[in-house]
Amino acid sequence: MQARRVSLLGGAVWLLGAGPALAAGKNDPKGAAVAVLAVLVLGALLQFLLAILLPRFTMRLQRALLTGFWPSAGWGALVAVLTVIVGVILGQGGAAGKTLVTVLAVTVAVLALAGGIGLSKLIGDWSLRRWNVEPIGPLSVLCGATVWAWGVALPIVGWAAGLLGLFASLGAVIQVLLHPQAFDPPQVPEAPTVDPPAPP
Repeated sequence: MQARRVSLLGGAVWLLGAGPALAAGKNDPKGAAVAVLAVLVLGALLQFLLAILLPRFTMRLQRALLTGFWPSAGWGALVAVLTVIVGVILGQGGAAGKTLVTVLAVTVAVLALAGGIGLSKLIGDWSLRRWNVEPIGPLSVLCGATVWAWGVALPIVGWAAGLLGLFASLGAVIQVLLHPQAFDPPQVPEAPTVDPPAPP
């Protein structure tokens, strides 16, 4: 796993720890790499645990990304831009403003981490099927998070894919929280039961 690159093991994980770790480790690249690696591993484990605790939520996220990846990415990008604008405005308000900025950043980070579960599961399901292994819920999430981390470590293309995936995950989780029933699988109507004819 490339410790210095943003990954969708949780865009939230990056916001919460990876960026500050790199900034603090400019004079100690090795220490910064270890710190970022620890943050990414923690993000993968958190996604794994959330997938175990919230299986229905995970399936809704997966369906939201499958049926509307680009709308989710658009909503996520909008939320990210608004978060930055609001953060800049609040940051002018002294200590109280900076506290609100921290709360806002952590909230968005947690949402991004939660949304990353759906994307990790999609990637994990695809990867396991490629290896002729039957996907298994939380294990798919853990596998997908690991594969995705390696993927976004690729220069330029990987970074762009990571940013797009982050936006899509953030948008998906917001849509699922606002309209959860919209992402439930369609109900298959039961076939009507027909009583056998009475014997003559």
